Amino acid sequence: MLRLRRLRARVCAWGLAAFALASTAWGLENSELEERAIARVLGEGVTRDRAPGGKRIESVQVARLAVFDDDDPVPDFVNALHAQTRERVIRRELLFHAGERYSLERVQETIRNLQALPQFGVVVVVALPGSTADRVQVVVIVRDVWSLRLAYDFQGTFERGRRLPLAVGPSLPIPKPSVNYLAINPVETNLLGTRTQAGGIFTLQPDRYSLGASALHPRVLGSKVDTSAQGRVFVNLDSGRAEGSTASLAVYRQLLALSDEWAFLAGAGWLVEQTRVFSDRTPFITRSGVPLAYHTSIQRGGAEVTRSFGRELKFDLTAGLEVNRRRFEARPRPEDSSEAFAQFLARDVPVSDTRLSPFVQLEHRTARFLATRDVETLALQESFALGQVAALRAYPAARGVGSSRDLLGAVAWLGYTLPWQDGFVRAIASTSAEAANEAKHQATAQGALRVVSPRLGGFARVVVDGALVSVYRNYLNRRLALGGDTRPRGYRSASMRGSSAFAATAELRTSSVNVLSARVGLAAFYDVGGVDETVAEIRLKHSLGAGVRVLFPQLNRQVFRLDWAAPLSAADGFRSAQPLPGAVYFTFGQAFDTPRVKLPEILGSETTLLEVAP
Repeated sequence: MLRLRRLRARVCAWGLAAFALASTAWGLENSELEERAIARVLGEGVTRDRAPGGKRIESVQVARLAVFDDDDPVPDFVNALHAQTRERVIRRELLFHAGERYSLERVQETIRNLQALPQFGVVVVVALPGSTADRVQVVVIVRDVWSLRLAYDFQGTFERGRRLPLAVGPSLPIPKPSVNYLAINPVETNLLGTRTQAGGIFTLQPDRYSLGASALHPRVLGSKVDTSAQGRVFVNLDSGRAEGSTASLAVYRQLLALSDEWAFLAGAGWLVEQTRVFSDRTPFITRSGVPLAYHTSIQRGGAEVTRSFGRELKFDLTAGLEVNRRRFEARPRPEDSSEAFAQFLARDVPVSDTRLSPFVQLEHRTARFLATRDVETLALQESFALGQVAALRAYPAARGVGSSRDLLGAVAWLGYTLPWQDGFVRAIASTSAEAANEAKHQATAQGALRVVSPRLGGFARVVVDGALVSVYRNYLNRRLALGGDTRPRGYRSASMRGSSAFAATAELRTSSVNVLSARVGLAAFYDVGGVDETVAEIRLKHSLGAGVRVLFPQLNRQVFRLDWAAPLSAADGFRSAQPLPGAVYFTFGQAFDTPRVKLPEILGSETTLLEVAP
């Protein structure tokens, strides 16, 4: 009896602790940037309703803030060049309306949906006292980001350049910037204030450039259906001739609210290119001595329908049909020996494969979220799913209907996220397997752990993140890659390649300060990672460094990242270490993403927790 009482006491204590942790997931004070937006609309010291739940919504006001204000070093007349989002466009995204009861769940869901749209930077919902004690007024405040712009993305580092002779001592090397990837996208992301996007695309890589266009039209004819299309042509820099193209077209409806029951997607696309792999602008030479280059031709397409069940506990059942045709071809150079080229084909070139598969998928998750700040961005509210997540996808394929293998495939994911004050702990794992004829099997096991600490002293937090991926049955000859601007930082991009990979980071991220209306934060990090054919063979490489994170809230919610990293491990025969004492990287986004479920998609997406090599 005494043991039973002790057990009950422990269970109650654990339950209270879990409730205390969970309760922190729902409350978050606004940042200085968000409070400033509220003050601009409602004035300083406005009286708010701190307990609006269940009260009748008397009115819903939408306040649209201009991109630039008096605190920005930009003249106000520049706002006239921006098409501000129309009020009706914002209102159709709201999940609450006048006359309904105030629901914290629907308000938080609306905030998450608006935050996910690229047209908005600051998003705040404020509850004010109504005309009577049982009524509440709701004000939705959104601040547009600049829509008519030259969007861009780049990845680069610095490499050794000329040497500057000195009067005394050895000459001094002068680093020169090296751009490994550049994308320029002149685009209107909010055409006439309707959230329609249209623009051109230019990309530059060491061996080629591409030209194309893209468009996205949301809420077609006032419905919940979206359409998107994009296309590009690849042009070789040396010959000036076109050598490939890519395009995609999709029509889809997403699950925008927890109450939505149906979603669908139909689409098709292709990619035809000459794949050449570089490591910081230098052609990657494989162990066989052959440069890693081959011709790629991929066609994808299909359709799927999803039925969603539940509210607190969500179950999404999806069924569909997908076609995936992948062709890879390599040709030897005159100087390549037959033995070296055969080794290159066997080890480094992906295997061609065609699969026509019906599939069924069940995904489960909870409808709980953590609202916090200063994890992936700066000074803006972010949301992370809490609780359990599980998913299972099964599909067959048969040579009799056009596939290249007879197989039965399955993908499974399982994870859990626990709040830790204004941080969280997430563990996630997955396994996928295709059991095929003639031992043409493909199987992957992977897992990840992320710990985001509460803010330390209110100005910094520690993020610890690690992932392990092993492609332990590899008929398709898939490869993982590490190095470069991701992790371990300080080594040449994609210089570590193999079937199994491990990467981990401990990073200190500070909160931000206001510098000329931009938000600036600092980071210090320690990276470790390695790649080989099996997990047991992985040799870890280490690096440490520091960086700067800058958020321009007038432009987007994603931070600009400038990192310096010094490799601590000796270089191997593949020149993985940088030529300078450390390396500097400049790009957008954090160096590693929050781990999440990555299920296969009809139009293609990577399903591994670490980067898949080309």
